[in-house]
Amino acid sequence: MLTTELKNQFRHKLRFKKRPIKSLESKESIPPPIHPKSKVKPLFPEITYNFIKKSQQDPKNYRAIVLPNEIKVTLISDPTTSKSAACMSIEVGHMSDPVDTPGLAHLCEHALFLGSEKFPTNNDFRLFLNENGGSCNAQTFADVTKYFFDVLPDQLEAAIERFSQMFIAPLFENENVIREISAVNNEHEKNLASDAWRLRMVNKRLAVQSHDYTKFGTGNKSTLLKPDICKELKEFHKKFYKTGNLMNLTILGTETLDRLEAMAKKYFMEDIENFGVEIPRWDDKIYDEEMMRTVTYVVPIKDVRTMTLQFQTPCLLEYFRAKPEQYIINCLAYESRGSVLYELRKLRWCTTLNCDHVKYAKGFGFFEIKVDLTDEGYIYMNDIIKLIFQYLNLIKRVGIKNWIFEELKNLAVIEFRFEDEKSPINLVSKISSYMRHYPLTEILTGPTLINEFRIDLIEYVLDMLVPDNLRVIVVDQTPYYKCNCIESIYETKYGVEKIRSSVIREWKICGSNPNFKLPEPNIFIPSDFLWLPIENWSQTYPKIIKDTSLIRVWFKQDEHFRSPKTILTVELKNPTINCDPLNWNMTHIFVWMLQDYLREKFYGATLAGIDLQLCITKAGIRIFIEGFSDKLGLFLETILREIFKFKIDLRHFEDTYDAYLADLKGFEGEKPQHMGIYYLEIILNEQTWSNEELLLAMKVLTLGRLKTFAKEVLTQTNADCLIFGNVNEEKAIELTDIVEDRLEKASRNERQIIILASHSVRERKINEGDFYTFQTINEYHKYNCISYFIQCGLQDDKSNVILDLILQIIRASFFDVLRTQEQQGYLVDCIVRRVNGTQGIKFVVESSKHPEYIEERIKIFLITMHKEIEEMCEEKFLNHKTALKSKKKQKPLTLAGQFWQYHKEIVIQNYHFNRHQVEASILKEISLKDICEFYEAHISPDSASQKIISIHIISKETMKKTRHLPSSVINKIENLIDFKNTLQLNPRKKLKSLRQFYSRNINKKTKRH
Repeated sequence: MLTTELKNQFRHKLRFKKRPIKSLESKESIPPPIHPKSKVKPLFPEITYNFIKKSQQDPKNYRAIVLPNEIKVTLISDPTTSKSAACMSIEVGHMSDPVDTPGLAHLCEHALFLGSEKFPTNNDFRLFLNENGGSCNAQTFADVTKYFFDVLPDQLEAAIERFSQMFIAPLFENENVIREISAVNNEHEKNLASDAWRLRMVNKRLAVQSHDYTKFGTGNKSTLLKPDICKELKEFHKKFYKTGNLMNLTILGTETLDRLEAMAKKYFMEDIENFGVEIPRWDDKIYDEEMMRTVTYVVPIKDVRTMTLQFQTPCLLEYFRAKPEQYIINCLAYESRGSVLYELRKLRWCTTLNCDHVKYAKGFGFFEIKVDLTDEGYIYMNDIIKLIFQYLNLIKRVGIKNWIFEELKNLAVIEFRFEDEKSPINLVSKISSYMRHYPLTEILTGPTLINEFRIDLIEYVLDMLVPDNLRVIVVDQTPYYKCNCIESIYETKYGVEKIRSSVIREWKICGSNPNFKLPEPNIFIPSDFLWLPIENWSQTYPKIIKDTSLIRVWFKQDEHFRSPKTILTVELKNPTINCDPLNWNMTHIFVWMLQDYLREKFYGATLAGIDLQLCITKAGIRIFIEGFSDKLGLFLETILREIFKFKIDLRHFEDTYDAYLADLKGFEGEKPQHMGIYYLEIILNEQTWSNEELLLAMKVLTLGRLKTFAKEVLTQTNADCLIFGNVNEEKAIELTDIVEDRLEKASRNERQIIILASHSVRERKINEGDFYTFQTINEYHKYNCISYFIQCGLQDDKSNVILDLILQIIRASFFDVLRTQEQQGYLVDCIVRRVNGTQGIKFVVESSKHPEYIEERIKIFLITMHKEIEEMCEEKFLNHKTALKSKKKQKPLTLAGQFWQYHKEIVIQNYHFNRHQVEASILKEISLKDICEFYEAHISPDSASQKIISIHIISKETMKKTRHLPSSVINKIENLIDFKNTLQLNPRKKLKSLRQFYSRNINKKTKRH
């Protein structure tokens, strides 16, 4: 137990956790604005930290400084980076909103991009970055607001200058601010049907209403459209954005540390003073005594059923060197025999269990244990909670084990040492957050490493995980009779009831459970991190080292990342998997069951850094394994043995069947943009089944059929493999021999089917001049969505580059016009879609306005852009080419990134392993005339050869309003299945010969053709 003095120390700093957050009204108004002339703090002596603890694998150079105005700055010099980046974290978030202006911090985040005194053009910064190969974004959280960008390295200083002016002298012009309130409102409205946002607001409604946690952080038109909003915005900015002690800046570039430091001082020291504004901290008592020991029932949009045990806690981050919560999480989240989840699955009460300590804002957090309930589990919720308390009692009874701590410490060291490289923009974003919570010398090690074994701290956290400190939150569609309240902002139905004192007493004296035990020592923790010597420096892309009737193996040894990890995929191919909706359903249920079984067996491997994923492709079942080479052979052999001996039992089948069926039925609650993606794929993609077809097939899916099908899938198959990483050819052959031996054993004495060596899915073709529209109603979401797709023909290197360059030219303008200027919606984007050898460009807008109206705005934009492209000056065109060239030449940052590049070329059977280099070379020869001709032929609305499918997802509310209005839709798709069957398929592409990819050492006697 801790002394009172030590307990009080827990009420300080907390690590920021990136979560989308909102809040409600609080009763503390914002303090009056500080008057700079009278309250400026004396200059702070500059401090420099030249030694930042980092991984021995990290080649970058770091320096941290505290400027005289107390801005904390981290500088990162990386001469090899293809992008420079920066991030500013301001230590203020929506919990500091004025009581009568919820959403002001969020509005300030939006408004900072609307021009500054030095760069007054609206959206200037975003447009500048787009022309120079970059991007930007910002996020408002409970106690911090982050702004970040990346850009081509030679444009870093110009970007930093513009970036700094956003904080020093933003314009906040009334017209632009009012327009941006619409963007904030659009963002809020898109979340109205999100269960995560709805649940969070219910929790806030039930908290102590004087606490800032309850504030509605997003804001909307009702809270922000006020006559003096610009005045309030300027006062808020003056208080929190003009004082250096609230600022944390990170800059990454190719320049030396001295040059980056000079840049930071030039743009962030002279015009930003320090008023010593106190960094907000909050009390950890979020809920009063009345709300403790209660069950809150919440009715969701989607058909889900979960139960969360929530314990309010102080923040624990000042004890980051000990991380006491991690010991408890490690024990509770364990999944193998003897764990809570194992017992709950055995009882058929739940399917998953997750555990985390949520660090919400400075001063407080929540320890949460969440379970997904089955129908039976819903009946036995009290017994589930009792089991969890019994496991917590086990941890207390057996004592805190040093060997578990040492294992966690060792795993943290391995994770830190061999952490994957982050993109520059992600790295600066994370470090700017870490600067708020860790000593500047430990901003890299602090979030990961565990150095102190503190039994007292672990016991302190355990003492908070007790029935008296418990709130239970149940999310389920059925308990309407218990939900007699409606939360006012999201209109969520909820109800609260007190847990009976007899139940609380039973949990307190529940003792222990003989079926429970602590996690066992982890046999998969690696100890050998040596890199194998490179055998063939001249091998620049994967080669086929084995090709038999059972297996084809692609292999490449990594010579760039020099990581002690290896990645491999084994795709078990069988043509029956996607031959009809029934088989597609059975494949999913079988794989879901298999995943449950393997997670239970190999949870320790997951902790040891081995990533195992099973996914379903149209050709088969893909097994993906990434991990340290030291234990990979052992893991592969063990995992395949378990897969091929897996038996389907009735209880597991019934639970998985119900979960999969609920998932299919839950489709109607999907976000509008996801529905747009789905319907476009249904129309254009060969062998893609509709939700209705899948639901119909579920009626004839039985246990017997599944058992027969699963046996056929595993015994009548061959495999395609790709192995890449810290492995040589000899070791790769050894690994794939394990796979081939297992396939050979499984297929003995079984009737064989013919399995084609290649399987290519085709895309449906829209005829020139055709324009089709599909409309459907979304029952749950308030917003509409349009997915406006223009098919641009078959892929080839030159047309690929031209379409990419068109996207580069128009994407930022599309966002600026439809989102910033016209405020048509919050989600506004355009992307290139490349599938099955075809390509096209897709425009997506989520809006409260009818998709038919947005469609007309898209057409007008495309006509305007046609003229702009034709009149574009050569300098601007060259800037766009330079930006695209940088993206094309950008190499993957991680071993996995490079692996998936190789894998994609093999799966689509193009084998174009140097695609990006070839396309970057072609880009040099592309002229403005090429762009104009392509745009005029394929994209311009004036083109007679345009090929378009427009998907309209219409909300129920919009449909009611516009039911009696005339529609502009001409070729409306009435029946999706009938329509897609009228479209021709593009010709099957001619496959390349694999002869050029054979290794010289391949066994030629058994090549598969």
